[in-house]
Amino acid sequence: MKKDLHEIEDLLRESRLPDTDFSQSRYAIWHRIINAQRERRKPRAFYFLPSWVWILASILLTGVCILVMYYLASF
Repeated sequence: MKKDLHEIEDLLRESRLPDTDFSQSRYAIWHRIINAQRERRKPRAFYFLPSWVWILASILLTGVCILVMYYLASF
């Protein structure tokens, strides 16, 4: 048993590593997965606008609604 282990250890020491770098291939695979998820979640309609545009539009819409309410309350 001990001799078998030594033979295996020697065999492993003498063998060369594969030519491909596993960390690089994992990195490339994760990048492909992340890019595919981004493409799938890519917005279709007006969601491509930045968030500050939506904030400004909601503030303006709220202001217009308040003005309309004051105008209608004056009657």
